[in-house]
Amino acid sequence: MIPDFPNFKKIELADRPAIETFTSKYPCYSDFNFTSFWAWDTSEERQISVLNDNLIARFTDYGTQEPFFSFLGTTNTERTLVQLIEYARTFGMSSLALVPEISIHNVDTSRFVITPDQDNFDYIYLTSRIAAMNGNQYKSKRRGYESFVEANPSARVDFTHLHISSIQKQVLSITRDWEQRKHLEHGVDKAEIREAELEEFAIGRLFEMAESQDLFVGILFVEDTPTAFTIEELLPHKYSLGHFWKSRGTHPYDYNFLARETARELVKRGIVYWNWEQNLGIESLRTSKSSYRPSDFLKKFKVLFSPQ
Repeated sequence: MIPDFPNFKKIELADRPAIETFTSKYPCYSDFNFTSFWAWDTSEERQISVLNDNLIARFTDYGTQEPFFSFLGTTNTERTLVQLIEYARTFGMSSLALVPEISIHNVDTSRFVITPDQDNFDYIYLTSRIAAMNGNQYKSKRRGYESFVEANPSARVDFTHLHISSIQKQVLSITRDWEQRKHLEHGVDKAEIREAELEEFAIGRLFEMAESQDLFVGILFVEDTPTAFTIEELLPHKYSLGHFWKSRGTHPYDYNFLARETARELVKRGIVYWNWEQNLGIESLRTSKSSYRPSDFLKKFKVLFSPQ
């Protein structure tokens, strides 16, 4: 049971049904998705509460691990903002972050400073478009896909359950090769090394809930060698959330192939919208995600009181 504000509890796997009673009502904001919330609790300090029938979250930053507060819901939102900002101030925090657009709809903007946090907008794609890759906007992706197929005619993507131990070993093997490649590319950059370590830790936490029937993995095989993967979660409202994409980096255009084949699989499963999460201000992610032509964004904001 989630306690009432200002009491909080650390997130546990058993909290999933309670959290999803809130999240299932709204679009698929990645930060409030239970799987993402759990996997990225890499410091095991994330907490939850309920205020005015809204889900309150004490997050930790994906990179710095610094704490901040946010909420999801549409009930008494101005009152919720006031109470939560005042509470956050007692911890030395001046603002809320990752507040979904739906949570501040109809808020009196004269009372608050509301700033778009574009680095944390979720990228939303239409699965049918990526599956087809038609038109000039997908010309380069289509060529990349065709080049990959020409170079690797036996390549395939196998879609299966994440809880299988042999599959988890393949996922970890690819992840560690990806980490090693990051180290080689960025030398001794401590921030990049830390990022890679956190990714592996988050994937390990994902394995702890891998029995979920909503989670599945697509593994790209080239000549029967696993070379890349995606971990997907099927969600309400015809959404899928792509939690992790990793590649050994040994075959050019492998992501083009994996993206199109996964989109085709999602179309078969009745999925219309595909959330690829945020770019976190990382230019390479911004470029890559933009190149697949998102159809929309799930917007998030920073909120603080207006100066008097």
